Amino acid sequence: MSKSLGILLCNLRKEQEINQKELIRGVCSLSTLSRFESGEREPSKILFDALISKLGKNSNKWEIILNENDKLLIKLKNYIEYLIKVEKWEHLEEALNHYKELIKFDKNLNNQYLSLIKAFIYKNTKEYKKAQKECIIGLELTNFKINLENFKIDTLLSENELRLVCLLGEVLVEENVINNLDIYNYWKEIISYVEEKCTDEEYKLNFYIISIYNIAYVLFCNNNYYESVLYVNKGMEYIIKNKSMHYLEKFLLLITYLKKYVDYKLFIISKNMDYECIEVILDTLNKWNLKNFDEKEIYIRPYNNIYSINEVIKNTRNYNNKTQEELILSKDEKLFVGNQSSISNIENGKRTPRKSSSKHFLENLGIGNEDESYRLSVMGDNFELEELVCKIDFYITHNYKKAIKLLSILKNKVDINNIYNKQYIEKCELFIKDEISPLSYEEYKNEIFRILSITIKDIDKLKTEKWKRFFTKEELRLLLNIGGAYHKGNNYEEALIWYKKLEEYFEKFYDLSGIIVYRTLLYNLSQVYGLLGNYKKSIDKSIDCLVFSTIYSEAYFFYRALYNIGWCYGKLMLESDISEKEIYKNKSHKIFNQSKCMANLYNDKTFKNNIDEKIKIWNLN
Repeated sequence: MSKSLGILLCNLRKEQEINQKELIRGVCSLSTLSRFESGEREPSKILFDALISKLGKNSNKWEIILNENDKLLIKLKNYIEYLIKVEKWEHLEEALNHYKELIKFDKNLNNQYLSLIKAFIYKNTKEYKKAQKECIIGLELTNFKINLENFKIDTLLSENELRLVCLLGEVLVEENVINNLDIYNYWKEIISYVEEKCTDEEYKLNFYIISIYNIAYVLFCNNNYYESVLYVNKGMEYIIKNKSMHYLEKFLLLITYLKKYVDYKLFIISKNMDYECIEVILDTLNKWNLKNFDEKEIYIRPYNNIYSINEVIKNTRNYNNKTQEELILSKDEKLFVGNQSSISNIENGKRTPRKSSSKHFLENLGIGNEDESYRLSVMGDNFELEELVCKIDFYITHNYKKAIKLLSILKNKVDINNIYNKQYIEKCELFIKDEISPLSYEEYKNEIFRILSITIKDIDKLKTEKWKRFFTKEELRLLLNIGGAYHKGNNYEEALIWYKKLEEYFEKFYDLSGIIVYRTLLYNLSQVYGLLGNYKKSIDKSIDCLVFSTIYSEAYFFYRALYNIGWCYGKLMLESDISEKEIYKNKSHKIFNQSKCMANLYNDKTFKNNIDEKIKIWNLN
């Protein structure tokens, strides 16, 4: 991990041969950036997001400890994004007003975000002139001038600038005020920028898919059907490769329009599925649309783990059974800082402790190695390490041989004696070993406890206490896999105990702790409840998993959660009276078919075969 986030930014900037003036345009002063890069100061979350995204990355990979006000801003921003997804436009004005009240610093960047949301609202009400004006206002807040007649991107764009540019492009497509050639060139310019500058695949994903879709749609509207098909195939190939559902419904609908003019066999997806499967998927996406569910904003979270220093201190102190008076004492039991009143204000979010005070409090609570504000899964001083980690995590379950090669590269780039690097490496080695030759659940569980003990000294306490203390992302993954070990050993009652402790951690103590572990937890809970015969609870958790997957456009857990629902209805069919058997049989078959079509689309042949086998065994045809 970088000792300063600014040092990491500096290394990335120099690696890309970008000068400071180019990076700071409309975002901050040259002296401010210099203080960041020297490690003298740390940027706020919104400023860091702007700077890192101009370098083609985003901050999703960091665990971040913020002050309480910044945490509240992020939480409110998540809620605003949720309102847009479920199209609850009537609630947005109140949320935006609340957001304005919380703004204390970086006013241009925060106001730019507000312009983005206002433009979304105007676009929804088809007030295109107002939407276009709001996009331009937002872009000008960071000194980005736009020429619609001769659109060129000749500077670095932050994430919100890129969102504004894309939203403006969608407004122009819907309004159709400039000719098709100009709109086509507008989107071609965006896609050229995304392909060249967005080097982080995770960051690139959504912008790339949006651009490809709009080019395909403009070509379709201009009767260039065969060229439109080429872009549809390009977009669908990217969606399938990344197991994404972003713009999936739009692409499939465009395929249904194009099918009237071209042969279906021209589409890349025709190799794996017939056209009827598209209709099933469209029905599935409509059935499980976010708008069809009650309030689910609990599942809107940052991709990474976000905590406030205030809640970390409060929860960990309670977990360690320490008094506020004990917290402010130094090792020789002399008064270190403040008094009980000041600690109470910190724990209640009314005051932010200084960096030196935070360091003391965290060391006193036994988590002194996490005193920096930003951390990665492994500790180093460049972004390349975390991108390597993401690839390793992906390939462990998809291609362990590649994971082994990448892990070997990582070992040569980090200090393997650092306890967090050591924990990550040993975790990966265990997971790979289990992929190659599955361990017994007892051996697997014991190994996870051993690896956890590298960074957590009070392991036995985890078995009895509520998990209030702060855990890193990797520690959370290991805790999840302890439940997974019991799950693997068919000890579902014990697995449920561990999963529920983790669920309480996410929902009660750290409500912005990230999605990486939480999404898997919801899925595992749905399975365990089903295996324990609590089918209603299993279906409820599966639906939560569907909502979660829809919010983040992730297909992998989406069609697996569908399978769980179909499986529960199948079990109910087998265990019910004759009068209800047919009802559950029809529900099971329909949802299995939805899951099967989705697995077909994403080339998940193993999972599709599992569904076929279950349909055959249960005679659901």
